[in-house]
Amino acid sequence: MKRVNVLILFILPALLLFLAFTLKKEIAFYFLTGVDPEYCYLFNGLNVAHLQFPWHVDHPGSTLQLLSAIVIRIVHFFHNQGTLDEDVFRNPDLFLFSINTTICLIHTSILFVIGYIVYRNSKNIWLSVFFQLTPFMSYTVLSLLNRVIVEQLFISIILCLAIVVFLFINNQKNNGEKILDKYLILFALIVGLGIATKITFAPLAVIPFILLPGIKKKMIFSFLSLFLFAVFAFFIFNRWGYYTHWVRNLFSHSGQYGSGPSNIIDSSSFIINIKSIFSTDVFFPIIFIVLFISCLFYFIPFLKVKRKNDLYFKGLLGVTLAMIFMIIIVAKQFKYFYLTPALLLMILGLYFVIIIYSRPFPILKKKIIIIPALIIFGFCGYYFEVKKIFDYHTSNVNRNTPYLQTLNIIQEKNSNIPVLILSNYYGAPYKEYSLFFGDSWCGEKMKSWYNVTLIKLYPTIYFYHNWNNLFNWWENSFSFIDLLKKHKNIILYSGDPELENSLDSKLHGINRQLDTKFTKTFFNEITREVIYEVSYNSLLADTNKIFICNAELLDSTKNNFVNINEQFFSNGNTQSNEKAKSGVSSSKLTKELPYGMTSILSEVKTGEHYIISVWRYDNKNENAGIVVSAFDSEIFYKFQNISEKIDGEWAKIQLDIVIPENMNYKDIKIYCWNRSAELPAYFDDLCIEKIN
Repeated sequence: MKRVNVLILFILPALLLFLAFTLKKEIAFYFLTGVDPEYCYLFNGLNVAHLQFPWHVDHPGSTLQLLSAIVIRIVHFFHNQGTLDEDVFRNPDLFLFSINTTICLIHTSILFVIGYIVYRNSKNIWLSVFFQLTPFMSYTVLSLLNRVIVEQLFISIILCLAIVVFLFINNQKNNGEKILDKYLILFALIVGLGIATKITFAPLAVIPFILLPGIKKKMIFSFLSLFLFAVFAFFIFNRWGYYTHWVRNLFSHSGQYGSGPSNIIDSSSFIINIKSIFSTDVFFPIIFIVLFISCLFYFIPFLKVKRKNDLYFKGLLGVTLAMIFMIIIVAKQFKYFYLTPALLLMILGLYFVIIIYSRPFPILKKKIIIIPALIIFGFCGYYFEVKKIFDYHTSNVNRNTPYLQTLNIIQEKNSNIPVLILSNYYGAPYKEYSLFFGDSWCGEKMKSWYNVTLIKLYPTIYFYHNWNNLFNWWENSFSFIDLLKKHKNIILYSGDPELENSLDSKLHGINRQLDTKFTKTFFNEITREVIYEVSYNSLLADTNKIFICNAELLDSTKNNFVNINEQFFSNGNTQSNEKAKSGVSSSKLTKELPYGMTSILSEVKTGEHYIISVWRYDNKNENAGIVVSAFDSEIFYKFQNISEKIDGEWAKIQLDIVIPENMNYKDIKIYCWNRSAELPAYFDDLCIEKIN
């Protein structure tokens, strides 16, 4: 093999590696914006490194878990900062970057190998380079190079499939009559490995199934593929019931991850997703249509391309059918990168088209066809797909700058004060959040094992999650008030404004407004991240048990009533000076404004006793009263409109409430309500009293 040809074959693998390292710069730290699924695979890989079963088997992702385990062990051998768990939990991103680098090096090696093998068999260096274009025809595929995600492994697996398909077709005379030959075994190995990586690889099994001759070989291939899938994915048999249930739901339900109604396909979203599939990448819709039409035109006698027992057409048909199946699967539960296997088949499919439709022109040498095709697709691949990496690179790197600003602020303070984290789903400037995310996906057995080390390394950090509406520690959970009582002073990090707003009742109920002080110490205008210093005064909490709103004062926004203790009651826009029990104002409720003075008690506890009262003007409106309710009214709801005491024109309405067990640590809303569409209602002097 000429030295110049070897150098040519190194160009695209080197470019792929360069692009991978370029994209790595766009991820400052995985824990900032990329915890899912990276940290899930880190922890399950750590499970395997301990010779334990992974808990996460959805994809099933077995190949990535096994590869992660090997890399974790190797990196720890050389890095060796404490025990294996301590090393991983202190330096999680080091291990993730090592796993990612290993995957990219595998891609690079196999990309060179496919070029070398094609050249050795065809003596055509340009055909070899054409095959090496496989991962470069889609920006979506290239954008996965900095991820630790199962779809990235498809690059190497489909390159291997392309190698075996090429060898099988070009060495058909040497295939022999053996039922179990090397190609059948290699096909089964690749298909078994692919499905063990992710079940959506299964449609690609149609390619070798169509290529292999005879029903016996097809059946042996099918059974051997299933057997090798079981070998590569033996992890899943520890949770076989869960896995099969998950797969059934994927098929029978139309929502993401097997959720949603059990109607198999939602026709409206399916059509929208089909449109997205054919409008996201430049090349895929064009090449798919070319392959589809090429299959149809093959049978036209005028074109003179049809051959007896034509393996090239069988290969083309297999690739086209695999793409069709992939499109249907992805359109059913859509995320574009799920289409990765189909995107990686484009070059192989075009190879078949070029070979088949060049047959009427035997005078032309293969090089005369391949070289223009290589130039065209090489240029278009760079201009429409690869170039996007460089076009977007600077902005993608800069995207992390504001997140790094928050991270630097946190690291500079390096406070020992306990931290409460309200993170957005994908990350936070605390690596502890990413560890908590991964810890939640590794199974109860290993979670208990890892928590010993996590508590040792990170003893005073808590993570809010809406699965239990509590702040979760490594081993158990706490309410906000319990943490305030335990630590007195805490840091609250909010990385998700919507999540913070949803917790307003928990953090800023009327009882918290009195005993808890929030001081904003940092605000990131770009990411909307906020850091608060929170202090708790137990003396105020114990001595002040009565909260009163007399409807006299409004805050600066005019939207809230405020009392002398600067506690807020919402719906201040109902203030009226038409009637008053005390002072000069009350809360007037009408058909247009049916809700009056409203307050929230944060995180009440089972057995707590409250007396809630309000004065209502007696204008014969018996449809107005006071409500005490959980935010989910089906859990707890009380409405009282019957008066217990009369004072002139005003009647006192009162509710005596003992918090039931199902309301423990939940927030309750207290508000005045006018159900009448005809008569107004006036309320004054709302009083909430906690009874010892």
